[in-house]
Amino acid sequence: MLEPPVTTRPINYERHLVRTDDGVDLVVQTTGSGPPGLLGNGIGVTVPGLDMLVHQLRDNYRCILWDYRGIGGSSAPKSWHAYTMERHAVDAQQVLQHLGIARAAVFGWSMGVQVGLELIRRDPDRVAAF
Repeated sequence: MLEPPVTTRPINYERHLVRTDDGVDLVVQTTGSGPPGLLGNGIGVTVPGLDMLVHQLRDNYRCILWDYRGIGGSSAPKSWHAYTMERHAVDAQQVLQHLGIARAAVFGWSMGVQVGLELIRRDPDRVAAF
């Protein structure tokens, strides 16, 4: 059984900025070591919303998290039509591409599950596990 993480321990994230093909700047943060694990968050939740999960995974995975477009530190698209699951999955693809990652395990919480499923539909070879 996993023990609850000590949530007072700060997580030292490495910060990246990824510009998408439609001009949105996504704030991406990474931490940990091991094979890549892409973590999709819930809608309206920023990177710290997954800290408890990151505490459990970072010893075994390089955790990759991002603020969805228009949320947290990420910029907003010019049109509200650019907030689809398909677009969030494209953002996930572009985050992985920017970091030079061909395949990653995908973890999702709340809306992150739908983003992960759309990523599998669009680009199944990029998803090592879900």
